[in-house]
Amino acid sequence: MEGEQPSARLILVVDDDPQVIALFRRYLEREGYQVIGVQEGKRAVEQARILHPFAITLDLMLPDVDGWQVLQELKADPQTADIPVIVCSILDDGHKGFTLGAADYLVKPISGEQLLRALARANGPGRRILIVDDDPDYVRLLGAMLQDEGYEISMAYDGQESIERIRAECPDIVLLDLMMPGMDGFDVLEALKADETTRDVPVIVITAKDISADDAQRLNSHIASLLHKGLFTPEELLKDVTRALAKIRAE
Repeated sequence: MEGEQPSARLILVVDDDPQVIALFRRYLEREGYQVIGVQEGKRAVEQARILHPFAITLDLMLPDVDGWQVLQELKADPQTADIPVIVCSILDDGHKGFTLGAADYLVKPISGEQLLRALARANGPGRRILIVDDDPDYVRLLGAMLQDEGYEISMAYDGQESIERIRAECPDIVLLDLMMPGMDGFDVLEALKADETTRDVPVIVITAKDISADDAQRLNSHIASLLHKGLFTPEELLKDVTRALAKIRAE
């Protein structure tokens, strides 16, 4: 571990179980993160000071000192206080974890999606989402789904309003319908890409439209992903949002 080079995508995984470290490594490396595993609490604090990782996952049951003490030391030290710490434990004591400064608290067993979503929640910017659709009920449905995950939501109900909001609010990601009266989603994408202040905003298209070959060509390279209304789960939406935000953080 001593020879590994830290990066803006480095996650310090602290767990006494090497199998958990290996599992988290598989979850994270396939999403572009670099992982360093540590099995002891004192060494975890030392490595956090040296590497200043993007985030730390912290088990509570460690062989030398318990994870609560590690969390307190990390948050008391100005060198490490700003590093998000996600507690990952078989103990269900989120209240204590948040009181001591944890950014998130996950109870084992932990899936890859849970871990990635916790990282997305813990690391701002990347919390502001603009939802663009001419159906107010659908906008509210998506908004409620994302607000439950801690995202800040704003809404636009036509193409022109969406352009104005994007320029004024600089959202971290846009969820865009294609079929809207007047300025449709294709027009919105073209306007965003033509403006250097908005061309890098990631866009996830959510539509009921059957995508033709011509449509696919128009969308090509302009969007982060495409979801069809009624055919995706909340988990799939959150996965696409997490990946799009992780990509812009890495750039």
